[in-house]
This record gives sequence, C-alpha cells and structure tokens, in this order.
Amino acid sequence: MAYTEQDISKLPYAAWLEEAIETVVGVSPKSICIAATAHDGTTFTGYYNADAQDKAVFSHHIQSDVTMDIIRNNADMIKSILSEAGDEQE
Repeated sequence: MAYTEQDISKLPYAAWLEEAIETVVGVSPKSICIAATAHDGTTFTGYYNADAQDKAVFSHHIQSDVTMDIIRNNADMIKSILSEAGDEQE
C-alpha cells in the first residue's frame, strides 16, 4: 500500500478526521484506536498505548454501534414483528 503525497485537507474525510481528533484531545485519552478499510477490503487498525483490555473495550463499543445500526435499519420490520406478536397474545 503506497502513500502518495497529497494535500490531506482536500480529502473527503478531512473535516471529520479533524473533528474526531479535537474530540479525542478533549477527553485526555490514555489510549487511542484508529481503523480504516480500503476499497479493496484491506483493513488497517492502529493503536496508541492500547493494551488488550483497551482493545476489548474498543471492540465492545464498535459492536454496540453495529447492533444499533442493525436495529435502526430494520426498525419497521421489528415493529411489525412485535405488533404481530402482541396481536397473537390477545
């Protein structure tokens, strides 16, 4: 994976990354994780001062985000299933 020199402020995620770094600095981190995927599916994970417990906590929070995304993306179907289950109990 070769890095080509470019103006990083012009990248589509530059503003998001700057805001994320400002947020991280504001919480006085003891450890940091960064993860990214490339278009070809390659995944990069990098850690600053993170031990196994820190990585487990990062993983837990990411998994919680995944679960909430699945729920949000399927909310209508979930409501329908719950409604049908409620109707069957009556």
